[in-house]
Amino acid sequence: MRLPELNIVGRPTGKVVTPDSDVIKEGRIAPVAQSLYPALDVRIKVLLGERVYVKVAGIDAQLGGTIGLSLSRLDRITSTGEIKVVKGHYRTYGVDLEIVRGRLFFAGGPIDRPSLDFLAQCAIGNVRAGVTVTGTLQQPVTKLYSEPTMPDVDVLAYIVLGHPLGSSGQQASLVAQAAGAVLTSSQALVMQNQIKNRFGLSTFEIQGGVGSTAGHMGYQPLQVTPPGSIPAKQQAGSTETMLTVGKYVTPQLYISNGKSLFTGSNLFMLRYDLSKQWQIETQTGSESGADLFYKLEFK
Repeated sequence: MRLPELNIVGRPTGKVVTPDSDVIKEGRIAPVAQSLYPALDVRIKVLLGERVYVKVAGIDAQLGGTIGLSLSRLDRITSTGEIKVVKGHYRTYGVDLEIVRGRLFFAGGPIDRPSLDFLAQCAIGNVRAGVTVTGTLQQPVTKLYSEPTMPDVDVLAYIVLGHPLGSSGQQASLVAQAAGAVLTSSQALVMQNQIKNRFGLSTFEIQGGVGSTAGHMGYQPLQVTPPGSIPAKQQAGSTETMLTVGKYVTPQLYISNGKSLFTGSNLFMLRYDLSKQWQIETQTGSESGADLFYKLEFK
């Protein structure tokens, strides 16, 4: 069977949460389990034509390839063959990569469990930087890739900025946000900690307020609170995405500066330990004020 034309366009939707199998609604009798699917023995070969495209989740690609389908029941479909990317790009926040290798490989298992083999990259001079994706659809493995080999922080900087990470806080924020878009949440956390350590900071935070751009991209805010401190209060009703960097000047004195990534507004904060239990904190920005905190430790 030849599939001459297909267009897949859309955004990923949230997974539907269904009740567990042991949940029984009161007054309802559990139905007797029975098979609704007749036994089948069907073999189908599907050839993708020249007008098969997918535009979803940042991927814009033309697909090709051939897969064979085997149906023993309507709910039991196995497959062999591969679907490959003829040409395509992956675009998301601050990232524009060419998909130079991409395929879903079916080795005779369930049709919804193909193996992944993807490489998307960009070229800047003699440097190639990008992302590889392997594993399966259910458990993809994402890694940063570069030629020549370099630290992950600089790989992502090349992808976003076109050069290694410098000393600019604005550049660090762009790289950190791109990490949230490209990598898994745990990988992004490691990346953001690497940025924090490279700059010699005690705190590196990217916080997205309600309605911010970051909220629509699925980022999780990184909050690295200095040890032994009380987290700074957030401005009520904030609708901005703010980068905050902070450092202990002395063991008792901590200062930080937050800057909105969109409006450019600043929030300066100073925290001082008056004693082991008492802290005073001042903030200056669109709103200014001071707070006095008392700490209780339970052991």
